[in-house]
Amino acid sequence: MKFLYILVCFLSVINVNAVENILVINSSGFGDKSVTKNLTFKIKNDILKKYPNAKVVERDLNHDPIPHLSSQTIGGFFTPKDEQDEKTKKALELSNILTHEVLISDIIIIGSPMWNFSIPSVLKAWIDHVVRINLTFKLTGPNKPPVGLLSKNTKVIIAMASGGSYSEPYTKNLNYNSPYLKEIFEFMGAKDIEIIKVEGVSFGEEKKKSEIASAYNKIDKIIKNI
Repeated sequence: MKFLYILVCFLSVINVNAVENILVINSSGFGDKSVTKNLTFKIKNDILKKYPNAKVVERDLNHDPIPHLSSQTIGGFFTPKDEQDEKTKKALELSNILTHEVLISDIIIIGSPMWNFSIPSVLKAWIDHVVRINLTFKLTGPNKPPVGLLSKNTKVIIAMASGGSYSEPYTKNLNYNSPYLKEIFEFMGAKDIEIIKVEGVSFGEEKKKSEIASAYNKIDKIIKNI
C-alpha cells in the first residue's frame, strides 16, 4: 500500500512538470542562415529529447507573415462575444487562433533578430494579435495595474541576435529588442523568462562562433532545469 502511494505521488509530480505544448515563433528573414532560427531549432529539439510527446506549433513569420491589425479586428477585441456579427467573428478568427496557441503553451520560444535596434515588424504584428484584453491580460480598475492571464508556469525563452554588441554601457540603451519582449510577456503574466543573446555577429566569423558557443552553453543549462 505504501509503495502504491509513493508511486502515485511520483507520477503526479511527473505529470505536473510535463511539457505538453511548445510554441516556436521565428521572425528572421535570413532563412537557414539565421542565427536566431538556429538557436530556436536547438532549443526546441533539446526540449523534445526530454519530452518527446510534446506537441509543437511552429510559425515562421517571415515565410508566413501575420497581417497587421485591421480596424475591424481591433473593434472585435472590444466587442462582447454575444454581440459579434459574422464579419467580426471572421476578423477575429486568426487572432483567436494565435492567442489560443499562446495560452495553451507550456514553453514559448521566440527567435528575434535585432533590426534597427528593435524587433522585426512581422514579430510586432504577431504580438499585436496575442496581447488581448480579457484573454492574455485584464484590467482591474482605475489606478490599479493590469493582470496578466498566462499561466504562472509558462516558460518563455527569447533568442536574440544582433550584428553589433548591445551589452556595453554606451550601447545597451539602444537595445529595444529583448527588453521589450521581456516586458510584453511579463505584462501577459509570464514569470519565467530567459534571454539568450548572440551579439556582434558582424564582427567576424571567430566572434560569431564564440557567441554561438556561449549561447549553446546557456541553452544546455536552461534545458537541464526544464
